[in-house]
Amino acid sequence: MSHPTGGEVAWRPDPLDVSIDIVGACNLACPACGHGNSPGANRSMGAMGLELFERILDKVEREAAPARPRIHLFNWGEPLLHPQAPEFIRRVKARGLCCRLSSNLVRPRDLRGVVAARPDWLRVSVSGFTQPVYGQTHRGGDVERVKENMRLLRSYMDELGAPIAVEVNYHVYRHNCGPEYTAMQAFARELGFHFEPIWSVAGSADKVLAWLEHGVPESDRPHVERLVHRPEESRDISNRYRHLLSPGECALRNSVLINSDGSVDLCCAVYDVPPVAESFLETTAEDLQAAKRRAPICERCMEQGLHLTYLYAGKAERDARGLAILAAEQVAGTHASVVTREETMSTTLPVERRQDSVEAARGGAKATEADELLPAGAGVERTARSVAGGLTAVRARYLDLMKRCILNLIYEDDDMLRKQSFSAAMRRDGQDWPAVAHSMIGQRRMDNVQACVEDVIRRGVPGDLIETGVWRGGTTILMRSILEAYGVSDRRVWVADSFAGLPEPDAEKYPHDAGDTFHTYPELAISVEKVQENFARYGLLDDQVRFLEGWFKDTLPTAPIERIAVARLDGDMYESTMDALQALYPKLSIGGYLIVDDYGAVPGCKEAVDGYRRAHAITEPIERADWTGVYWRRER
Repeated sequence: MSHPTGGEVAWRPDPLDVSIDIVGACNLACPACGHGNSPGANRSMGAMGLELFERILDKVEREAAPARPRIHLFNWGEPLLHPQAPEFIRRVKARGLCCRLSSNLVRPRDLRGVVAARPDWLRVSVSGFTQPVYGQTHRGGDVERVKENMRLLRSYMDELGAPIAVEVNYHVYRHNCGPEYTAMQAFARELGFHFEPIWSVAGSADKVLAWLEHGVPESDRPHVERLVHRPEESRDISNRYRHLLSPGECALRNSVLINSDGSVDLCCAVYDVPPVAESFLETTAEDLQAAKRRAPICERCMEQGLHLTYLYAGKAERDARGLAILAAEQVAGTHASVVTREETMSTTLPVERRQDSVEAARGGAKATEADELLPAGAGVERTARSVAGGLTAVRARYLDLMKRCILNLIYEDDDMLRKQSFSAAMRRDGQDWPAVAHSMIGQRRMDNVQACVEDVIRRGVPGDLIETGVWRGGTTILMRSILEAYGVSDRRVWVADSFAGLPEPDAEKYPHDAGDTFHTYPELAISVEKVQENFARYGLLDDQVRFLEGWFKDTLPTAPIERIAVARLDGDMYESTMDALQALYPKLSIGGYLIVDDYGAVPGCKEAVDGYRRAHAITEPIERADWTGVYWRRER
């Protein structure tokens, strides 16, 4: 169960997310990217060597300990140009670290090798479905090649059993909505990939700052005219949210970005700005932060409020304004869900969405160094097996409809806690208490559940599925629908709840629950009969669904569950979370998932999880599903 939070800074970089640009160059010249609009910049455009990479990873791990960093093999460059890209991925995975990639997917050198190396996450950047539209904003690219490579990607994932989280990142401009948007959305759905629309950014902070201070040159005007949010308007929105950050504070400086030559960038928003350190290996973390705070561009950037733009400050206002602009130009129509409703069809591994708009906009320039990385006569592989379409597409559409119904994105009920009308953004993020919907976890955490369950089915991880703390039953209904969609009849879904609300806190025994008020909310007390009725409404109340009624400390230790493949804990409190962990984690199969809903929202829940992990020497990295939900895969 999630609980409302305030604030309008929608994204903050996490120092544990380390970007290593294994290739500085790119094969495109996108106008929103420095490679396309600042071709004379003094940046490293070469390819990183494995020896330097290993030394960087050693230092990254030492400085992050005991936490586990997440490695992004990209910054401004195109990583799949590197002839050893699969080996870079394998080196990261061999250390037990999360590995993420972002690519234009126009000309990958060894796509099958990349899939075989099993990165955790791969983002594909697009901005149209047909070449005349796509080519304006992914300059130098070939969208037909991209689509063919997306089919190959799906085929290789199925062939190799590689559960990669694939996100199709659609950059929204004034010229590429309507049929272009819906066609790419449908194409991504058919392949079982997550479709993620974003407003395209104007460019790097240094480029936009120059525009604001000196005007937009003629060469950049066509790009600026295509933007939904023009630089001046975006700045004005950001400046209305200055109160969210202390003077001089910029969370962008938390990011760690290492160039292909081992130098370090100031932040993820700048392109044509000198590195703050010539060598990551020879600079301490403290010295890096000090150098970032001395960077001359920071004062000018913060004076204009650009740092707030790249942190998505005022996201709700920005989204509403963007949709109004598109509607005024008569291109919104049925695709108004571009921002207000994320269109997701993820059938791959879950992953925290922690990438900012600058990373998402990067395309890259055609440079000599990039060409040298390509083999003579390299072309798109076009002979792999075709994607298994029909059944996969029908299954995906069924599960997408299930999620929409469970979250009531169909009729859009009000927020009963705040007594406010429906907000798509709040529902997506699981920050409201729906009056009618059968779940309050939001779309991202629901996608996470689907992805975990589908992954254990694909890999044959033994065990049942369970949620502890089910409210109206929506998440367990989704679990049962996934088993139905895949024809799985040898697993059960366990629905564990008091069905009478939350217990009063026992502050003497569990001091972390002191002052907890969840037990005072009658809205959280949903009877077992009502939850069973909800299952029946979907036609999913059968022998594969078992109910455990009572306090967790009484029901879970003796529950007749042999093994668990996916366990999702949504008990809010320290006591409830610890009771569930102690009873269920020993039964979690190797390769299974432990999901926690309230880790980021309820301090007591987080303390229970962290304490249990310490006591049992659990070192698997915690991944985020969204602002509060986390998960990890048990490896031992």
